[in-house]
Amino acid sequence: ACAEKGIKVILVGVFSHTGADSIYFNKYNHYQSVGAFNSESSQYRSWYNFSEYPEKYESWWGFDNLPNVNETHPDYLEYITGENGVLQYWQKLGCNGWRLDVADELPDEFLDALYKRVKATDPSAFVIGEVWEDATNKFAYGVRRRYLLGGQMDSVMNYPWRTAILDFVRDGNEKIFNDRLLSIMENYPPQVLQCLMNSISTHDTLRAITFFGVEHNVPDAEKGAYKMTADEYEKGKNLLLLATFLQFTLPGIPSIYYGDEVGLQGFRDPYCRMGYPYGNEDNDIYDFYKELGKIRIKYKEDFSTTPKPYIMNKGFYSFYRGNLLCAINVGDTPKTLASDTNNIVFYKGNLDVNQNTFTLFPGTILILK
Repeated sequence: ACAEKGIKVILVGVFSHTGADSIYFNKYNHYQSVGAFNSESSQYRSWYNFSEYPEKYESWWGFDNLPNVNETHPDYLEYITGENGVLQYWQKLGCNGWRLDVADELPDEFLDALYKRVKATDPSAFVIGEVWEDATNKFAYGVRRRYLLGGQMDSVMNYPWRTAILDFVRDGNEKIFNDRLLSIMENYPPQVLQCLMNSISTHDTLRAITFFGVEHNVPDAEKGAYKMTADEYEKGKNLLLLATFLQFTLPGIPSIYYGDEVGLQGFRDPYCRMGYPYGNEDNDIYDFYKELGKIRIKYKEDFSTTPKPYIMNKGFYSFYRGNLLCAINVGDTPKTLASDTNNIVFYKGNLDVNQNTFTLFPGTILILK
């Protein structure tokens, strides 16, 4: 049904661990299967590492409800990556790709087999990994990773740029922002750069609107029920729009964490996972996201080019994407931009235009063609 509407579906594969309450481990006897916890003769016993059977076992970051698996054990490897295994099963049902949870904790042997199977089933399938740092020089568990050298992933989550965007919008240091952008642009292959997963909020982080709006320390016990004040929300909303502008205009795939587009707030996991606010959507934010989405589609060729920084000045940053000139002023004073055109594609905020000279007041964004 999604394919008929031109929508592609990417599933999240969590292959480094299972749940203790799964058919494979079955710690609580909720299933008919003989799980690894139920018997040492279980067909799944070899997937897990027990130090004292059955109560003590290796688990993900010490959470005993998430027992780790032996990703390179032949039985497990075959179950996930083999002919008619988990990967192929879902791809045959229409899955168009995979986002790999905790990719750092997946051994090279597993990633190699996964990528080979995914591409053999569908050469156009997309494989993207959860990596929090620069994936081109990543060391994990004593090994230099080769995620982007071919044969393991097509791209990764772009957490370094998330940090750069949030810090710039909040603090206004355009030089640090520029250095961070250029670092990724220098290190990442251009093919990867154009399909990075660009998020400003995720299921692991506090939501961007909360990051910007709430400046005081909220006790952990109060975070679940905390509601931003009207002033906090207004501030968070205004800065969220600025961050979203950069999310949509920099290289990569603008990846929206559900609810960000309608003003859903929340602190970091688990408070960032609240239900979608049906009936309480902020339509100003929603319309802003839709407008940027239309611009991305209309000027697809321009947004496929490598950015070229233009002018920076005390909270002001501008850059070219093809024939588009994008500018943002997160500083506290007006900034002037001269151009050889006055063809405005989009702006939001307070803008003064004098022929081909544009004055962007604080909190203003602009795209020229």
